[in-house]
Amino acid sequence: MKTSKTPIFLLAYQSTLMRISVLVNVSSYLPRQYRVLWKEQRHSEVLNLPRGCTSVFSSKVIALSTRTDLHRLLLPMLFFSTYPKRTIKTHPTLGDFNFTNFFKHLHLNSQKAKLSSILQYFEFLENDSALEGRMVVSRQVMTSKQWLTIEDWLESSVPLCPLSIRHTGRMERIDTDTKVLHVCFASSRFGDGALEDVINQESVH
Repeated sequence: MKTSKTPIFLLAYQSTLMRISVLVNVSSYLPRQYRVLWKEQRHSEVLNLPRGCTSVFSSKVIALSTRTDLHRLLLPMLFFSTYPKRTIKTHPTLGDFNFTNFFKHLHLNSQKAKLSSILQYFEFLENDSALEGRMVVSRQVMTSKQWLTIEDWLESSVPLCPLSIRHTGRMERIDTDTKVLHVCFASSRFGDGALEDVINQESVH
């Protein structure tokens, strides 16, 4: 008798995914996404983490650069909650990024919208062009010696660049030639609550 080579965590989540498709009305592409998730999960056998992630840490700058295809690998593993559980007690500065608690709140419309966006993102990752380049997350610290005083502003002869501040509108409607800085309010714990029932700017954007 032949045995299934599908990992047990995928078998356990298969029925969950089918129920999700009914809840969020994504049954038209969910089976395809399931295959995509399984395919990406298998990529973990060949992708070398040290080559996919580089970091720079100092007292003033913290930067983390990761390959885009590494994200394609990590997201399915997060979705199926294959990482060790983290708590505030065991990891005060790093939250639990498994989707374990995500599915508890699928009765909320906001949570259904999050899930629909996540599945559509997996569909986007099937495009080869989506896997090019790297993603850089950095934190820059300005010391008090670098702060400008009122006198510095008054004595400066350097012209200021044009600046337009908008509180409404959509990013996709902005002219592509315009340089835009999108500001989102974030908590001290980056992404806190986004995988639960919290509705904040981090989970929306």
